[in-house]
Amino acid sequence: MKRLSLSIQVSLIALIALIGFAVVGGIYLISSNTQSEFLDTQMSESRGVLANEEVRVGFLEARGAEQDFLATLDPKFVQAHKEAIEKTLPFFDTLKTVHSAPEEQAVIDGMKDGFLKYDAAFENVVSDWTTIGLTRDTGLMGLVRQSAHDVEQAVTDHKAQDLNVALLQTRRVEKDFLLTLDPEKIAEMDKTMVDFDTILARSTMPAADKKDVEARFDTYLADFKQLAELRLNVQADTVAMEKMYEDIQPALQHLEEQGSTDFTAATEGLLTNRDESRTMMLSLIGVVTVISFGLALLIGRAISKPVGAMTSAMNRLAGNELDVAVPATDYSNELGAMAKAVQVFKDNAIAVKRLEAEQAKAEERAKEEKRALMNKMADDFMASVGHVVQAVASASTQMQSSAQSMTATAEQTSRQSVAVSAAAEQASTNVETVASAAEELSSSISEIGRQVAQATTVAKEAVREAGETHETVNSLVAAAKAVGEVVAMISDIADQTNLLALNATIE
Repeated sequence: MKRLSLSIQVSLIALIALIGFAVVGGIYLISSNTQSEFLDTQMSESRGVLANEEVRVGFLEARGAEQDFLATLDPKFVQAHKEAIEKTLPFFDTLKTVHSAPEEQAVIDGMKDGFLKYDAAFENVVSDWTTIGLTRDTGLMGLVRQSAHDVEQAVTDHKAQDLNVALLQTRRVEKDFLLTLDPEKIAEMDKTMVDFDTILARSTMPAADKKDVEARFDTYLADFKQLAELRLNVQADTVAMEKMYEDIQPALQHLEEQGSTDFTAATEGLLTNRDESRTMMLSLIGVVTVISFGLALLIGRAISKPVGAMTSAMNRLAGNELDVAVPATDYSNELGAMAKAVQVFKDNAIAVKRLEAEQAKAEERAKEEKRALMNKMADDFMASVGHVVQAVASASTQMQSSAQSMTATAEQTSRQSVAVSAAAEQASTNVETVASAAEELSSSISEIGRQVAQATTVAKEAVREAGETHETVNSLVAAAKAVGEVVAMISDIADQTNLLALNATIE
């Protein structure tokens, strides 16, 4: 699970369900096809059973028409028989479409062949009966009756009682044959013919009449024998038709039983397949549901557990607990990517905190360096300016001293001027005093000139020192500006460091 992506894990649930439903659909499709085959078999066997029953009923209808014809000799039953045959024949083809096994095809062909032979036999019976005569006055029946009547008429005309008795005996045998269809009656008919000929030969009837009676009797006998032959043929065909019907019955019964068996088997197969398919589909749906549910629980726990742990870790990281361990960093899926992102967040937070500490140290160090630099600059300034100040102070002291000296000289000059004035006033009185005062005045003036020259020199030196002091102050100002630029650069670097730390924190 650690190596599978979440989309694959979630898709796995859908895939299991899809495979399950596909298998269920496959089972349903196979079951549906199988059930369709069973239904087709049911319908086919139903058609077979119905066709088999139609053959049975059609044969019975043909047999009924046959029996009705034989009982009544009514031609309408011939038509009914024909209609029954024509109606029944197509069902043999239906049976062949249902029963495709070679042995069953052979049975059906045998049934159809027997049915057609039965129809041919019935046609022979109808033909024979038409020849025999469908009524007493038609066909051979009419001829026999007419020829017998002709013999009776001739015998009666000649009043031959013995011949009449012999003829009656012959007619009795004829009736017995027609009633019993016993072939021995034909032989008995031949015996009566001999008896009749013997009696005819002993009679006193004229020869021409005898010949006429004999010819009529021979015609009667020939008609009877033809009638007897056809009646025996009808009997044989009737027996054959009965046998044909009986021979077909086992085949019909076999096909009916086979159709019923196949229909029952198809029904049982249909029900069994339906139950088994339903059981399999329900079982498979249950298994797929359990597997999908279990897989969903497994995947849900595999996702929710690390997500919950990451949520807790992120909350603790948000609370500035940077020593918390980030879970799921060994995952190769989206959870692993999230965990790695959280780890990056943690590392960035740690880096930011470290940068903040380093920045604080750097700022403290910068402050200390700035203080040291300022102190050094102040010391250097004091060292540089102190000398100038000292020189200025010294010059000022010297100037003050010179000024004081000049002041004293001026005061002295003033006093001397006053004295000169007094002396001048007293010049007239004391030339020597004037001369002496003039010398002192000249000496004082010289001293004043000297002091003034010295003051001028001191002033120039003070001006020069002041210029040097101004240059020193300018260089200190430039140095202070350079220090300010360095401090500004340090501030910019600190700001950029803070910005980088902030960006890292955001990332």
